[in-house]
Amino acid sequence: MKKIASLKQALLAALPELQASPDRLGVFVDKGRLVPRYGPSLAWEYRYQTRLWLESFQGSADRVMLPLLMWLRTNQPDLVMSFANDDNRIAFVADILSEDATDILIEFDLTEAVAVTPRADGSGWDLEHLPEPSPDDMLLDGAVAEVPLAEIWIGDERVIPLPDA
Repeated sequence: MKKIASLKQALLAALPELQASPDRLGVFVDKGRLVPRYGPSLAWEYRYQTRLWLESFQGSADRVMLPLLMWLRTNQPDLVMSFANDDNRIAFVADILSEDATDILIEFDLTEAVAVTPRADGSGWDLEHLPEPSPDDMLLDGAVAEVPLAEIWIGDERVIPLPDA
């Protein structure tokens, strides 16, 4: 499942404090399903619940949510395309440990389509994880175009990269 590795890499890149302690970020797959398609192709889709666990996260949860939403826009755009349909698409719980630390659990579903094609020489099969539709192709009128994540500001405080980084 390629999306899991990509998601973890994106969050580690966006949250410098986790780079020093990557074990504080757990990425889990639950309730996985394999949905095959009967027909001339042996294609299938992975469907699974993803759980992100951030242990003793310092600072605002906003610093986690923005890079997560940016990753989802590219890698699972159906989760962020419609505001009105379902308010349970991305769920979270937080355990406030102190003024400065929170354990955060975030849950959402991911899918990955896999195409299967026979090799031209008849020696086997080629597998390809298909990309999601381009967010640009799916943008609705008035939607915000993709902007690279270089900094996040909350009020007058720069929180990513961290002020002392």
